[in-house]
Amino acid sequence: MSGAVGLLSAAGAVAAADDPPRLAAPVPPDQGFLTDPNVFPVAVWLQSTARAADYKAVGINLYVGLWRGPTDAQLADLKRHGMRVVCSQNAAGLRHIDDPTVVAWMHRDEPDNAQSLGRGQGYGPPVSPAKVVEGYERMRKADPSRPVFLNLGQGVAWVGTSVRGENP
Repeated sequence: MSGAVGLLSAAGAVAAADDPPRLAAPVPPDQGFLTDPNVFPVAVWLQSTARAADYKAVGINLYVGLWRGPTDAQLADLKRHGMRVVCSQNAAGLRHIDDPTVVAWMHRDEPDNAQSLGRGQGYGPPVSPAKVVEGYERMRKADPSRPVFLNLGQGVAWVGTSVRGENP
């Protein structure tokens, strides 16, 4: 699930394909980990929080995505080991809204690629830009203090890829 990665900052938004780019306001430096000029984020993707100590020992300082999470237990594991996370904005995540362990919210993964219609049902079109913006705005409304992370796949720029699906 490698792909282009973007952090949409506090005042930014995902622009629809035909919209001109919008500039994002800078995030105030007092908002922590991602704005600290002395931090170089080195992340793992969808790894078990039970291995947080092992990852920290080799220089990892950030988790991106938590399998079927976040859960309170996953966030407690990361906090105990001084790790940070970009995670989904679910009920457990929002219960930790004042916890600096959560440094950003994860938007849905690779909305630019064809989307599963369910096990064995094939794939449908990518998520429309309007739906991506709608999700972003909902997340910003729930927590305007954190950036939203949008992970894009190859469909964003490679028109001929088979994973792109039909375009809305």
